[in-house]
Amino acid sequence: MASDPRLLFPESPTWRAAGSKQNILGSELVIYEPNTPKWDDFPAQLEFELASNRAYLFGPLTRFNVYGTFQKQETENGNWVPMAAGDEEKVMLAPNWWELLYREIAVYQGNKKICTTDEAQHIWPHLNAYLLGNMDKLSKKVLCPHPASPGHCVPGPNKLWNHDSAEWKDYGKQVFCNASFNFDYTPLHVFPFFQNADSLVGGKFPCAVPMSLVGKLEVRLTFNSNQDAIFKKKTPTDITKYRFDMEMLQLCIEEARLSPAYEKQLSMSKRALPYAGVTKLMLAETIPASNMYHKTRFDDIPAPEGLFVFALPKETIGGAWKFDTNTDGKVFRPLNIREMSLSYNNDTYAHREPNLGMVENKFMEVKQYFDHLISPPFGMPLDPDKVTLDMVKNCGSASAYPHVYINLCNFADKSRLVPANQDGSILSKNADLDIQIKFGSGGASENVTYFFYLFYTDVNQMLDLKSKTFSSPYNMKLS
Repeated sequence: MASDPRLLFPESPTWRAAGSKQNILGSELVIYEPNTPKWDDFPAQLEFELASNRAYLFGPLTRFNVYGTFQKQETENGNWVPMAAGDEEKVMLAPNWWELLYREIAVYQGNKKICTTDEAQHIWPHLNAYLLGNMDKLSKKVLCPHPASPGHCVPGPNKLWNHDSAEWKDYGKQVFCNASFNFDYTPLHVFPFFQNADSLVGGKFPCAVPMSLVGKLEVRLTFNSNQDAIFKKKTPTDITKYRFDMEMLQLCIEEARLSPAYEKQLSMSKRALPYAGVTKLMLAETIPASNMYHKTRFDDIPAPEGLFVFALPKETIGGAWKFDTNTDGKVFRPLNIREMSLSYNNDTYAHREPNLGMVENKFMEVKQYFDHLISPPFGMPLDPDKVTLDMVKNCGSASAYPHVYINLCNFADKSRLVPANQDGSILSKNADLDIQIKFGSGGASENVTYFFYLFYTDVNQMLDLKSKTFSSPYNMKLS
């Protein structure tokens, strides 16, 4: 029988005696400026050179900070003036507008880019809009502490993003404020800034990078040349021009003071340090409209955790898409997928029906519902209040984010599904993943590109302390 808790006394303090054995003695915040700290026009590229004899800590205090103003020019040769309250009724911003201004965010060690994905440019801001619009409340608070954060400029799953949207009007008032504003920014799934898929809320924390061993890192931010893509005017005849004037971009990094004993231990170690994070593989498929079937393949890959499918306007992948062409308030385009057949190493995952590829089957829709809650896409916890059957039924056709998500792991676990005629040894080697799609009435959607993502959420970088270099744990060819 359990003892009365009032008779259970705590242990004596041990922190004094343990102090001499602490690996970390404290930390300080260091503010980095880009190589070009001032600019007249919106910059094409900014670079941060990072070097230190200490360890960098990648927690909630290490992040970019952006300071700027939304401005308008009401006549052809008029002055640019700050946008103010009421302008949100005349023009609106695209979901996740800040990342739509980017072409690429890259981190280099020497001449080598540290890669965790092979996805095409211009696609990840739209995928991140889905993640930001659906993520767990605590994750959102940690990632987006400022009301003006672009992470709040996204629709919920069952909302549409248009001029009459209450979510848009609330956000628009935060940034069209007749003044400069600032927000913190942590790029999703960009190593080393974002490591664990659950972003600090699942009991796991980002690992430190010992810069005395790594040497110099360079963070390179490349921007798109035209901001027109992020604005949509309510009245097409409106001749007013709009822009975001970025006045300052800084990088705040938390630096650790390590104990001399631990620093010596690290410097002498020859092992590899694993870093948690998400690896993404992507295929882009242009499928002729009205096609009823389509096949695609991921070649020579480790067994993935899951498959995520969505569609975007065909102009997106080339960088020509503009928000003002969006007429229905959805972020992703309709898929019209009826069924998918998956095989790994030329072997199907199931012989019986219903199976995981029958995405419109009533039993499989319930499975997808639970998978979104328990084993969510890309490992990022979703807000349970936003995960509903309507969000997944008919490939999410009623949602702002129509998509297919197929979990390729066992329930509430990261152990992989094994093809029906194989044993677990198949997982020890790479194989091809073949995907066959059957579309509903009318066939594939018009004027879209279909995107197929596979993901891994365990470890996405290894730091070899002997060679002092980073690499993918799966030896994938990423770029």
